[in-house]
Amino acid sequence: MLLNRGIDNKDVVTNYVVCPSQAFAPDNRLTQKKMLMPQSGAMCEEITFDTVGQEEFLAIVLEDSLDFPWLTPNQEEPVPIWNPERLKELWARLAGDSNNWQAFYRSFQVVKASA
Repeated sequence: MLLNRGIDNKDVVTNYVVCPSQAFAPDNRLTQKKMLMPQSGAMCEEITFDTVGQEEFLAIVLEDSLDFPWLTPNQEEPVPIWNPERLKELWARLAGDSNNWQAFYRSFQVVKASA
């Protein structure tokens, strides 16, 4: 699972589930040591940053897939938005299975937008 939060220079915040998502990563199973996105079969051909600001990514690697309906890639919500209710559901599941997952965090500044 890969979560993204973007904060532009006007403090507008976006919260997306990048993986799994129909837009970038319909397949969320790690079969190799690295996963490149967008994947083959994804709606998008590239990942771009259209505003200057801060980008944060939280990757959560789990033994088993999560079966939340909002984590099933679909055309209606190609890039799911994570919100407080969805995060609460996720954290409750992770807390109940504390030995079978790892989290990784990365943040960076976008200094030039691609638009």
